[in-house]
Amino acid sequence: MQIRIRSISANPEFILHFDVGSSVALLRQTISKEMSIALESFYLCYDQEMLEDQNTLEDYGVQEDAVIFCVVKPVTDNSLVAKLEDGTTFEVNFHLSDTVQKIKRIISERAFGKRCRLSMLHNGNVMSDAKELKEYHLKTKEEICVTRSYV
Repeated sequence: MQIRIRSISANPEFILHFDVGSSVALLRQTISKEMSIALESFYLCYDQEMLEDQNTLEDYGVQEDAVIFCVVKPVTDNSLVAKLEDGTTFEVNFHLSDTVQKIKRIISERAFGKRCRLSMLHNGNVMSDAKELKEYHLKTKEEICVTRSYV
């Protein structure tokens, strides 16, 4: 069946095709990938009721061409833990829309007192300057390895 997903604060409406017996958890995982947002940062509503992961779409009476609202929680207190090569760690507050480049600038000024070239690693992968943090599905207090480049 066709389901319309509508969000006030993120992407415009889009359409997904799901079986009525599908779990809300599966729908949320698909929406998370489609909208590039972390699972814990949104919830779904249908017919003025918040949908719970363990239930199915059928449990809520979702029918063909239904509109399900994706409500993105406001980002207020996200922080990551920057771990430097010497083992020093400190927290950096961020918004999911911040770029890696912006966070590098904050870290370099805070850790070294000036701007310098840094590399940031998340799950063993180098983070790209132009990407927004939401693309990395960072969790609050997650550790990021930071290395200084001397090139």
